[in-house]
Amino acid sequence: MFSLNAGLERQLAERTVEVRKQTDQLRAMASKLAQVEQCERGQLAAILHDNLQQLLVAARIQISRVNQVLLPVKERNALSSANNIIGQAIADSRTLTVDLSPPILHGAGLGAALEWLAGRMADLHCFTVNLSIDRHAEPKTKNLRVLLFDAVRELIFNSCKHSGCASVRVKMTRERNCCVRVVVEDAGKGFDPKALSASMASGERLGLFSIQQRLADAGVRMILASEPGVGTRVEILALIDCRDRAANRRVEGRAVPEAEQESETEEAFCVLTGNNR
Repeated sequence: MFSLNAGLERQLAERTVEVRKQTDQLRAMASKLAQVEQCERGQLAAILHDNLQQLLVAARIQISRVNQVLLPVKERNALSSANNIIGQAIADSRTLTVDLSPPILHGAGLGAALEWLAGRMADLHCFTVNLSIDRHAEPKTKNLRVLLFDAVRELIFNSCKHSGCASVRVKMTRERNCCVRVVVEDAGKGFDPKALSASMASGERLGLFSIQQRLADAGVRMILASEPGVGTRVEILALIDCRDRAANRRVEGRAVPEAEQESETEEAFCVLTGNNR
């Protein structure tokens, strides 16, 4: 009996190691795909900015020059209309360029990008985003910043389109257990999470499902809570490398024992997976 139990425990341990290895491989692949996606977005934004927008501006200049010549009223009106159309195309191209790859996200970080997004939602949709940003919660890696920004942006748009209210709250904090926590919450009409699959089939909540999948593939936890007539709350928990925290303490003059770092990492992992030690 002892031999049988030992054999089963060994097989379980081996399978556990294999599952963890496969999970790590999947997360690495998801990270690589995210990098490729961001690279493609950056390249497309550069094409729009450096090529298409320049061509449109050149066309507008040429129209302006022709319009200076004395022409019949009908032709002048046609040129003026074409000039306005090209101007709108330039504006739309610039908007798409920024949406594809917001410069502020890469230059100033997630907190600044969320502030920019809040202003954009107010200007374009008359929708208020109440922000609370902990600057110490800024993700260290570009991939995580982009992933969280895309998720929060989609959640804000979902609230704008479906909640029926005029505002949403977004809070980003740094947790003691090496996690960044982002909460997006509204007091709108809400929905039944159990009916999420049905609404996804109609395309209504496809964006929300996409967010869940992308976050899960990257090892980021998302907790959804909603109820009809109450509102919707989405909480995102992403693990931040504890070595950053250890380095900060060394600067403060206190070395962090390796055992303490491992304990913090395990605690953070339990928070992300929902398991209590």
